[in-house]
Amino acid sequence: MAMDWNRLRCLLGAALAVALFAAALLALPADAGARGREKIPPGQVKKMQLNMMIDVRGHWAAEPITAMQKQGIIKGFPGGYFYPQREVTKYQALVMIVRALGLEGQEPSDESAGLVADSGCPDWARDSVALAIDKGIITEEELADMDGRAPAARYEAAVWIGRALPGTISDGEPPFGDAGQIPAWAKKYVRFMAENGIITGYQDNYFRPWQKVRRAEMAAMLFRCMNRYSFNPKFSYLRGTVVEAMDSDPAFLILADGEREVMVLVADDAAIFVDGEAAELADVEKGYAVTVILDSARRAIVVSAQSDGDVDEEEDASEVKKLTPADGAGDVAEGLDTLVVARNGARC
Repeated sequence: MAMDWNRLRCLLGAALAVALFAAALLALPADAGARGREKIPPGQVKKMQLNMMIDVRGHWAAEPITAMQKQGIIKGFPGGYFYPQREVTKYQALVMIVRALGLEGQEPSDESAGLVADSGCPDWARDSVALAIDKGIITEEELADMDGRAPAARYEAAVWIGRALPGTISDGEPPFGDAGQIPAWAKKYVRFMAENGIITGYQDNYFRPWQKVRRAEMAAMLFRCMNRYSFNPKFSYLRGTVVEAMDSDPAFLILADGEREVMVLVADDAAIFVDGEAAELADVEKGYAVTVILDSARRAIVVSAQSDGDVDEEEDASEVKKLTPADGAGDVAEGLDTLVVARNGARC
């Protein structure tokens, strides 16, 4: 009988996968499967080593900002600052979107590259803006009329991200109280983004389309997009329900995806969030809905758990009513020094 080599290869591959899985289980402490930190042998509890940016701790967008940072989509400033309330320029917004799509590093078409070079776009953004034209995120006409160094309006960010997403976008009125202020041609994109939970508006049900988009808002929109559509080929996404969180060393997370269970190795510096708040792996409880972002080595670098599935509304920028030395003058001075250093840089 002739040997079926394809079948043999499949069987060998399956046997290897089983062997690797068994080895991972044997590497765990004997009682690592038990729930609760107290059930894990002393000295073997895994504490995540997440380095969150200084001004992101406690911020309403701490989770999306940290997740986007972990994936290299939005970067911080010297000194460990992010400046979440700083406005995003149009060039920066397009660079972030191109990174989120996993297109950074690709070569744009000669035609688009030439158009962007003639527009006066700075070198650091040229390839990304040209790729944005190639992918239909912006049009040639928009490029010609655009001041890329000016802050991007919220409706512009919604349009560009909406064009980057898969699917057909039909006309319709956005569900916001100020929908009449949105340019007619942009309404369908804002409506699409709202219907799919990418934008949520403010507590007064206003979208504020002409307001300048902030770095925190941009991170939140991209985070929701990537969690919903998984459109970046450089990262993998798993969604399911938590079966068990093993905060052992190494740490693992087991989640149920339909009828199957998946065991995931959690990276040492993984970002763990529960209901938008920074947490430890031990805080992720059985039954929580979870989205896990995996790097190229199939390690969890972001664990985003929800106990109730609610989505926070966007918040207004904080107002500084009073600042005295007792309120942290040293931090203010450091921030101003950092701002001077980074002012002419292309931080996204």
